[in-house]
Amino acid sequence: MSDTARANVMEELADDTLPRLHWVDNFAKYYASSSMFINKVLLMECQWTAHGFKRLPTPCSMEWRRRGDDSIPAMPNLDDLLSAERLASIESGLRELCQPFFETSVVVVRDVKRIPLKIVDANDELEQDHLESSCDGLRFFRPVDIYSDNVVHAQGLLAVTRTLQQLRFGSSW
Repeated sequence: MSDTARANVMEELADDTLPRLHWVDNFAKYYASSSMFINKVLLMECQWTAHGFKRLPTPCSMEWRRRGDDSIPAMPNLDDLLSAERLASIESGLRELCQPFFETSVVVVRDVKRIPLKIVDANDELEQDHLESSCDGLRFFRPVDIYSDNVVHAQGLLAVTRTLQQLRFGSSW
């Protein structure tokens, strides 16, 4: 990666007005199966991790949300999600669907073969505008770096997490 490109990525990482989704993954198994650079030590030991992030174009406050002295969790507790009441509610809702909906679903009617579901050809201008504003795929993705740590190993995961922390906060544990 050129110095200018790296500086641009680091500048984007420093911007706190847009939400980001960081992505880290170990790709050594994929490349090893295609015999690419098979004699390289890092590849042979599966000791590298790719890092990128998706910068979503919606400005939002990155401040902690609080209720009194406690932070508000982004997700409900697992006990709430898997409670007997919650599961019974889902089951009763599904039982109310008395007719088969598959034949009239968007998957069949619009021939959508993508997960998550996304229509490729718009029917009207409003739908086209919606498709063009989509944040999925590689549109907002930025590659950051390749690290010589294996993120699928506990030690490598800690090292990569430490690197992410340093990029975000400029400090170490």
